[in-house]
Amino acid sequence: MSPDSDDGPESIVDRYFEAVAHNDLDAIESIITEDFVQHPPVVDSRQDRRSFLEEWRLRIAENPDSALEYERVHRLTEEVDSGPRAGSWVHEWGKYVRSDGELSFKLSASFRVHGGRLDEVHAYFDRLDVMTQAGFTLTPPSA
Repeated sequence: MSPDSDDGPESIVDRYFEAVAHNDLDAIESIITEDFVQHPPVVDSRQDRRSFLEEWRLRIAENPDSALEYERVHRLTEEVDSGPRAGSWVHEWGKYVRSDGELSFKLSASFRVHGGRLDEVHAYFDRLDVMTQAGFTLTPPSA
């Protein structure tokens, strides 16, 4: 199905989750716009399309068999009619679980769908929790 079809915003976000879950970079590329931007949890940070796709290429190269399952808890969709954030917004609350069971984390994300494709993502999750599950430890600075 083409990303330019008459899919509603929720369907486009569902296709995005499916592509991410299965490391399907071609599908991710077809779903996001040329002006795509992601705002990760780090304050004042953003990724454009190029850097976002490059990060996914590296993730897939490092662990090509890793897959994620998304468990939705709640979804809300709203239309913003004007201004710089105009478009259809899909707000998601859920949990990602890696297929090997070694990692899980809660996610809160807002997706803007504009022109039948994913244009903007604001994703929030507890990075410290993810890093701790991966075996990292937090060491306080010396006094």
